[in-house]
Amino acid sequence: MTRAKRLGAVATAALRASSTKIVLIDGEALAQYMLDYDIGVTEVSRYVVKKIDLDYFEEE
Repeated sequence: MTRAKRLGAVATAALRASSTKIVLIDGEALAQYMLDYDIGVTEVSRYVVKKIDLDYFEEE
Protein backbone atom coordinates (compact mmCIF):
# COMPACT_ATOMS: atom_id res chain seq x y z
CA MET A 1 0.00 0.00 0.00
CA THR A 2 1.23 3.45 -0.78
CA ARG A 3 0.02 7.01 -0.62
CA ALA A 4 1.57 7.69 -4.01
CA LYS A 5 -0.73 8.75 -6.84
CA ARG A 6 1.50 7.36 -9.60
CA LEU A 7 2.79 3.86 -10.20
CA GLY A 8 6.36 2.86 -9.50
CA ALA A 9 8.39 0.67 -11.87
CA VAL A 10 7.72 -2.47 -9.80
CA ALA A 11 3.94 -1.95 -9.80
CA THR A 12 3.92 -1.21 -13.53
CA ALA A 13 5.90 -4.39 -14.25
CA ALA A 14 3.61 -6.45 -12.01
CA LEU A 15 0.52 -5.16 -13.81
CA ARG A 16 1.96 -6.01 -17.22
CA ALA A 17 3.16 -9.49 -16.19
CA SER A 18 -0.02 -10.59 -14.43
CA SER A 19 -2.81 -12.47 -16.17
CA THR A 20 -5.06 -11.65 -13.22
CA LYS A 21 -6.90 -8.34 -13.18
CA ILE A 22 -5.31 -6.02 -10.63
CA VAL A 23 -6.94 -2.77 -9.59
CA LEU A 24 -4.73 -0.27 -7.80
CA ILE A 25 -6.30 2.24 -5.44
CA ASP A 26 -4.73 4.96 -3.34
CA GLY A 27 -5.06 5.28 0.42
CA GLU A 28 -7.95 7.72 0.22
CA ALA A 29 -9.98 5.34 -1.94
CA LEU A 30 -9.10 2.43 0.36
CA ALA A 31 -10.32 4.38 3.38
CA GLN A 32 -13.58 5.21 1.60
CA TYR A 33 -14.16 1.53 0.70
CA MET A 34 -13.50 0.58 4.32
CA LEU A 35 -16.14 3.05 5.51
CA ASP A 36 -18.66 2.14 2.80
CA TYR A 37 -18.44 -1.62 3.42
CA ASP A 38 -17.72 -1.61 7.19
CA ILE A 39 -14.33 -3.29 6.84
CA GLY A 40 -11.94 -2.76 9.74
CA VAL A 41 -14.10 -0.02 11.29
CA THR A 42 -16.35 0.15 14.34
CA GLU A 43 -19.38 2.38 14.69
CA VAL A 44 -18.94 4.60 17.72
CA SER A 45 -22.21 6.55 17.75
CA ARG A 46 -25.20 7.68 15.72
CA TYR A 47 -27.28 10.81 15.93
CA VAL A 48 -30.90 11.60 15.18
CA VAL A 49 -31.93 14.50 12.96
CA LYS A 50 -35.38 15.87 13.72
CA LYS A 51 -37.65 18.33 11.95
CA ILE A 52 -40.65 20.27 13.20
CA ASP A 53 -44.02 18.71 12.44
CA LEU A 54 -45.99 21.71 11.15
CA ASP A 55 -49.27 19.76 11.27
CA TYR A 56 -48.95 19.62 15.06
CA PHE A 57 -49.26 23.38 15.30
CA GLU A 58 -52.21 23.85 12.92
CA GLU A 59 -55.41 25.13 14.46
CA GLU A 60 -58.57 23.23 13.71
